[in-house]
Amino acid sequence: GGLNTYGIAEYKMTPAVALAEIQDILDLGVELRAGVVVGRDPTFEDLLRDYDAVFVGIGLGLTGRLEIPGETLRGVIDALTFIAHLKSHPYGHTRVGRRVVVIGAGNTAIDAVTQAKRLGAEQATIVYRRGEADMPCFRYEYELAKRDGCTFRFHARPLRILGDGHVAGLEVHSPGGPDVIPCDMVIT
Repeated sequence: GGLNTYGIAEYKMTPAVALAEIQDILDLGVELRAGVVVGRDPTFEDLLRDYDAVFVGIGLGLTGRLEIPGETLRGVIDALTFIAHLKSHPYGHTRVGRRVVVIGAGNTAIDAVTQAKRLGAEQATIVYRRGEADMPCFRYEYELAKRDGCTFRFHARPLRILGDGHVAGLEVHSPGGPDVIPCDMVIT
């Protein structure tokens, strides 16, 4: 329930809906055990002996680093942290840049770029290293982002995040060679 509650854009799923879905599952008779170390207490053998079915939900891991220079500059944030902050604070309390670049083209990236635009970013751009047909996001998510005024840069591979203490741009390699996209916020 954590991802549904805190990691999906508010316009798609509110925390109340996510928590209601969890309650529906519990009402079916599912037993929930949180905060246990599976394999130690209880052991897998204990679980398989005592239950007909076992689901081990380990939660979402940390966002992987891009491993490019500039990732530690102020103004760089990962998409799940950005969305979680937005969902756990009053709407206007989530800071957004004027020119936001989101790296990636999955559904979480679409959530981030769309939310950035809706929070007031003048420009909100997806940068993706492959082509439009290769995007892993759902087609309707892509169309929604375009309708919201988000832009897309395809075949642009991030090389480094530029800035002196704070984000000032993203250098990418595109078919035409190196290029700099001016921005003051990068969402990975």
